[in-house]
Amino acid sequence: ITRIFNKVIPEFGDLMIDPFGNYLCQKLAETCSTEELAQIIEVVAPELIQISFNPHGTRAVQKLIEVVKDQKLIDLMIKYLSADVVGLVKDNNGNHVVQKCLTHMNEENKQFIYDSIIEKCMEVATHKHGCCVIQRCLDHASPEQKKALIDVIIKYSLEMVEDQYGNYVVQYVLDLKEIDPEVFNQIAARFTNSIVPLSKQKFSSNVIEKCLALKVPVFVEAFGNLMNDEKSVIELICDSFGNYVVQRYISNAPESQQELLIKIISENQGQIKNEQFGFKIFTKLQKNYNVLDDQSPTGNTSTQGSEQRSMDSGNYMQNRGNNQGGPNRNDGGNYNNNYKQGNNQNRGGYNNYNNNN
Repeated sequence: ITRIFNKVIPEFGDLMIDPFGNYLCQKLAETCSTEELAQIIEVVAPELIQISFNPHGTRAVQKLIEVVKDQKLIDLMIKYLSADVVGLVKDNNGNHVVQKCLTHMNEENKQFIYDSIIEKCMEVATHKHGCCVIQRCLDHASPEQKKALIDVIIKYSLEMVEDQYGNYVVQYVLDLKEIDPEVFNQIAARFTNSIVPLSKQKFSSNVIEKCLALKVPVFVEAFGNLMNDEKSVIELICDSFGNYVVQRYISNAPESQQELLIKIISENQGQIKNEQFGFKIFTKLQKNYNVLDDQSPTGNTSTQGSEQRSMDSGNYMQNRGNNQGGPNRNDGGNYNNNYKQGNNQNRGGYNNYNNNN
């Protein structure tokens, strides 16, 4: 082993990015002595970032992170890796090096990652790889690190929820266990003045639903106050994304608020039934609550009124089948399962990959 080591050490950096040589580097890293490992780190440390960007080099760097235990060598690696943490996070290969640091370094050693991500949190959270790295940061953080990261997520939560990747960061915080409930209120409070536009937006509507499902007090109260604005309620009911938010609210609202919403829908059923997504809520409420006026908007109970309702139903089904440009979403609660399965395509979901090397 020593003879092989002496032959390859001058070219160790080049071997790390070689499709075959990287396997030799990984094996040497596992078997060589502490003194030989120190030589490897001293040779490749200045090139660690560039090697990490390479699809073969990233695996060799991860192996070094696993096997290096000497604090001086760890400090040397951190010195060079900390030069561009955000660049590593956003890279297809480099982000796995950052994740390896999170899982194999102690609290003090991996602090450089939290410092960099907190400084550029919005940039990282709205990136397809960055949003996943932030979630791993939350998983492997100390209480102090987690609080610092959550505080900055709260600060930018309104901007994050409208982003195709950032919305998952906010949802992940809302799903955390053993967290101060006040965090939920602080996040939800950012949305209370923008409920209608956020509920109608492709990505933020997911977060609005999450706040309703969790029954965050400050948000449930704000959404309940929206019931006094009949025009806004109808606007949501007839919107391609807002209708799912209304369905979620119906499932979680106090009985008094349910009755108020049902009253609004009943009084405006003529307008609502003529809208594709409004018709969906109307028929659901009519089936589940059986309290809506089954008469036509003019009050006629004739056969003509019955025929018109049948035509409305037929037209809705035909329109839904031909609606190539609209969303194809089966149920407002399914986005979470789709996200976990990496199949949330209908609302711009992100295929959240596992912590693969």
